[in-house]
Amino acid sequence: MTATVSAAPVTDEELRAEVVYWCYVQSGEFGTDAVDLCVRDEFAAAKALQTYPPSARAFREACDRRAGSRGLTQVKACVDEEIAFQAELATYPADRAPRIDACRQRYGPAGPSRVRRCIEDPSVPADPLPRRPAEEPSAPLPEGMPLL
Repeated sequence: MTATVSAAPVTDEELRAEVVYWCYVQSGEFGTDAVDLCVRDEFAAAKALQTYPPSARAFREACDRRAGSRGLTQVKACVDEEIAFQAELATYPADRAPRIDACRQRYGPAGPSRVRRCIEDPSVPADPLPRRPAEEPSAPLPEGMPLL
């Protein structure tokens, strides 16, 4: 289940139907109790994700890509972690600023949790990624040559 659940406003009934189907496919082999538990948790996560502020949208999209196939409870946990780590990054002491800046530059698009991991773990490289050399433009095709 991915971003489709919150991509457009849906009724609780439509949301529940999508969650029930997803849970049946994911947990059906384990019996009705497992499906019921899945539905309860996934529906609660879906409803919670609908209440997140627009400022969390980038986290939601990134977490949908990373954890969406494992369900909305995992997406919600991912978003919650990113929000918490973003707030935590603001509390680091000034003497760590060079490492923080290097980690943000290298891992910023991956989200605050990745930046935090870089800051906390000295084995994680913080140096900028090497730039790829610019590719030379290819020669134009001879006139009359068909494109494949």
